[in-house]
Amino acid sequence: MRRDGNGLVLLAWAGTRVPLLLMISGAISYPHVAGDVDLYERWSRVLREGHFPVHDVYWQYPPGAALVMLAPGKLPGSYFTGFVAASVLADLVVCGLLLWMGRRQPARDSSGAGAWVWVLAVPALGPISYVRFDMMVAAVAVAALAVSARPALSGALAGAGAMIKVWPVLLLVGAGPKGRTWRVVGAAFVCCLLTLAVFAAVMPGSLEFLKYQGGRGIQIESVPSSVFTLARHFGWEGALPLRYGSREYVGPGVEAVALAALLLSLAGFGLLLVWRLRARWRPAVPYDAALAATLLMVVTSRVLSPQYLVWVLALGAACLTVRSSSQRAVAWCLVGCAALTQVDFPFLYSEHFAGLWYADLVVLGRNAFLVGVTVMSLRALWVSTRPDRPADEKQPAPAAPEVTYAGT
Repeated sequence: MRRDGNGLVLLAWAGTRVPLLLMISGAISYPHVAGDVDLYERWSRVLREGHFPVHDVYWQYPPGAALVMLAPGKLPGSYFTGFVAASVLADLVVCGLLLWMGRRQPARDSSGAGAWVWVLAVPALGPISYVRFDMMVAAVAVAALAVSARPALSGALAGAGAMIKVWPVLLLVGAGPKGRTWRVVGAAFVCCLLTLAVFAAVMPGSLEFLKYQGGRGIQIESVPSSVFTLARHFGWEGALPLRYGSREYVGPGVEAVALAALLLSLAGFGLLLVWRLRARWRPAVPYDAALAATLLMVVTSRVLSPQYLVWVLALGAACLTVRSSSQRAVAWCLVGCAALTQVDFPFLYSEHFAGLWYADLVVLGRNAFLVGVTVMSLRALWVSTRPDRPADEKQPAPAAPEVTYAGT
């Protein structure tokens, strides 16, 4: 039965991905969203010369991203074809990992829920999933969670993901208890250090991304930008210039809101630290904590591009492969967030930029939804690991060694 179920998931995966590819190719009418691939190709030409595009303010990624930019050029066909093919392969890898992770649960559990969420989530977000390199990073992050019973390997994968696009470092928030934490964090640190050392030795400018990343403002779709999305309907005077590759609010109060967003981030991660010090450990913690921490970062960040939803969708799907996860409702809600995000970008993006009320309402609704889901996620994580919770309350024993903490 399980094999039949897996076959049905893979059939649904293929059936939902074909329309996305037809949209990207232009066979099905859809707004153009693939412009960043041209940028990646331009960067790949610079990278092939042996250095980073240090004078390009759009380059805001850790040095490991260079490997993602270079890889499509090694595949047959055009760079664009190779990039989309790599994205589809990464998508399939995520789906396969989710099926494998789900099979470690007893047959009576709905172990395929994670894969089904993923099958539905990617088309809900739309073709942008394949024309940004976040899909590749998501595959590395899910792989790190899939081997969470092996601390050194899991930490190394999280470190590798962080060297491509920083957010997978948040997987360390849920690192296993006691000695496991140090093994996971140590492996991630060594992986990051080696990556930085190698790139610094062979390619100049590997750390220049920090300069441009630090200069980012309040991007038009971020949660903090909601203040100005509302305020401009009540006389706020500001502008939306193109800066660092996206539209950012400039005007009165922007610096104050940016500071408030930073303080909220620090407060949120302070709350996670308190949680770590008091939490009772469960097999689902590495998954649940990774999702909660990433959601917290997304909603308090000054920048929220549509493809960022790929991160939390992949982590939410991974949570559903563990029977004791506290994030089941969160994972399904994120599919709705993805659908609202696609309505905003690309369909209403121009109207949102122009300040039309109906487009602004969509973005404000999506942002409010994300904030609500984040609060739900953090609360569920806190409650499910509270020390006074009865040990047998919805805490069945793990089904297989891969999700336990003993012996590795």
